Amino acid sequence: MKEENMAAVSGLASRFWFIVFVSSYVVSQQAASETLANLPSPLVNLTVNLKKLEMTWDNTANVTTYICCMSSVGVDQYNICTRGEKSCSFMNSLVKPIHQGALFEVKTEYNNKPFSEKYLFTPEGMNGTSAENFSCTVYNVSSMKCTWKAGWNASQDTQYFLYIKYWGEDNERECHNYIKNTLGRHVGCNFHNVTIAERKVYFLVNGSSNETVIRFYDEYINLYEIGKRVHLHFPGFQCENKIHLENQSTWELLFGI
Repeated sequence: MKEENMAAVSGLASRFWFIVFVSSYVVSQQAASETLANLPSPLVNLTVNLKKLEMTWDNTANVTTYICCMSSVGVDQYNICTRGEKSCSFMNSLVKPIHQGALFEVKTEYNNKPFSEKYLFTPEGMNGTSAENFSCTVYNVSSMKCTWKAGWNASQDTQYFLYIKYWGEDNERECHNYIKNTLGRHVGCNFHNVTIAERKVYFLVNGSSNETVIRFYDEYINLYEIGKRVHLHFPGFQCENKIHLENQSTWELLFGI
């Protein structure tokens, strides 16, 4: 009888310690899950430089790889991504216009948990106020003519201003030789001493009005690649993005075609 009591006590003790062990394991797992859930983000203070299309943040943990993405929120769909450790800048070949708005996002993983920060850029101004039908013509190697039309919803006093920025430069250059219509509104620009480079050139058309905020229009154009693609046996050929070339012999010398 004594031995049976001792066996029963031993069995109870075993079950007790088993329950304690399982309970401790469950509690520790719950604590780990709560700790993971409350884990602070390794990326803080996200800043987006719209002028340079550059994203920077503070890295508060030992995380070496972040994925940065830029996607459209307008009609023209795109989604481009790159990598960085404390900053990301999109390559010239990847850059896209942002006049329709853009979503910037940084993503990473820390302790097997995903983290992300987002910034949504929404341009100011009413739809239909920005410049429309923007196009440029390059001729005589270093000369360029750009034209546009006023937005369908732009007020009569709307005035437009064109800026150009080469890749690697910090500031845009404003047009100094505007083309005006009968109302005195800027509807084009003649550029001289244009640099035909292999990188995309940034074009920005701003607007001003006393009645409403005018939405900007921007575009990236690779003049060099367009010059190589256009069939130079047909001077004045109009390509898809409204850039065409003139003076066949000059372009033959420039590109060796």
